[in-house]
Amino acid sequence: NTVSDNKAWGIYIQESANNLILKNYITKSREGIFLTYSRNNTLRDNLMVDNDMNFGVFGNHLYHYFHSIDTSNEVNGKPVYYLVNEESKTIPLNAGYVAAINCTDIIIEKLNLSHNKEAILLAGTKNSMIQDNNITNTHLGISLLFSSFNLICRNSMTDNDVGIFLWESDNNTIEDNKMYNNEHGIFYQMYSSSNIIRGNTISSEIRGNIGIYLWGRENVLYHNTIMNMQWGLGFYASYNNLIY
Repeated sequence: NTVSDNKAWGIYIQESANNLILKNYITKSREGIFLTYSRNNTLRDNLMVDNDMNFGVFGNHLYHYFHSIDTSNEVNGKPVYYLVNEESKTIPLNAGYVAAINCTDIIIEKLNLSHNKEAILLAGTKNSMIQDNNITNTHLGISLLFSSFNLICRNSMTDNDVGIFLWESDNNTIEDNKMYNNEHGIFYQMYSSSNIIRGNTISSEIRGNIGIYLWGRENVLYHNTIMNMQWGLGFYASYNNLIY
């Protein structure tokens, strides 16, 4: 199929399983291919070009992220790397989209990523490293769900809706990241706890709403710089967090 110039989605899969999505060309739409609350879908040879957000996956359980998606799928001429049940892997520098699902010891570094629902997605992944990446014009720059003991450091995130998003993710370290002109800098949802957030710079003179939004407890935040949030708050925190 050729799908183009749509104001919403090119292909939208919701609460569906065991579909084959093959050899589609999606261009100049709001979103290319989006899988939500679905599982066990297979994607091959799909090309997503010049969409506002080319590709994305979302769900509220880990099984919503188990799909078979190989590098024959491309966003703006760069392959999709969608790892499932892998360990001790380094993502190649030509990646256009990265996901690590139920993985361990994954290195994601020195990538230039843009125009996706999320640039880097970890779901059920631990002991991995996301560092020195440049992420722009994406809904969620770095997204962690059900993921723990990961390091997110020295990434640059500009003109995204959210720089770093956490959902039920604990014991991660987020440090020395630069976030400019994102609507939200670091956004916690659904009780992400016991994370360390330090040395990050968050600034947004154009569209800033909240610098750091915490809905969790026992997180430690220190030596962060939050400035020029034109439309909202520097910090929003729930309870039992240490901020200094």
